[in-house]
Amino acid sequence: MKVAITGHKNGLGKELAAWFVGSNDEVVGFDKEDGFDANDLTMNDIEDCDMFINNAWDQFVQIKLFDMVYNSWRHNRKKTIVNISSMAANKEIIDNYSACKKMLDEMSDRSVFYGYCKTHNIKLGYMDTSFAKHLKKQEDALDVSEASRLIYEVITHKYYIPTIGIMAKKN
Repeated sequence: MKVAITGHKNGLGKELAAWFVGSNDEVVGFDKEDGFDANDLTMNDIEDCDMFINNAWDQFVQIKLFDMVYNSWRHNRKKTIVNISSMAANKEIIDNYSACKKMLDEMSDRSVFYGYCKTHNIKLGYMDTSFAKHLKKQEDALDVSEASRLIYEVITHKYYIPTIGIMAKKN
């Protein structure tokens, strides 16, 4: 399988890429560390991929990318799109991050009924990553390695799970 991942050099994206590489899948990564701007991603970059993992958050870019990939792949049963969302979309917070994740959730939920490609929406709780370093560190933060393992299992499982939430277990 050939998998495209945005934000594959750090945090969750890096861990997910490792799972696919470990399973002898080919990973095509797109990351700011390489000077890549997700706004510049085109279908030519990923058309021959089997799966697109829409991981990197940068304002409304995830929404733009999902719209582009879904509209190109929606009639292809062999393609899979994985949106990495957040439980922050469920909060009554007024900020760009929460608003973008909420919009991504809504688009992903609707895609299940209108297209043939598989779309997964993975809603994650707080994780102690460099992206979330400005947040208060919590003892019950979701471990990035464990989250990536769970996500990998969900999206490669024989059963199709369109939306799933993953949070750390409360002690």
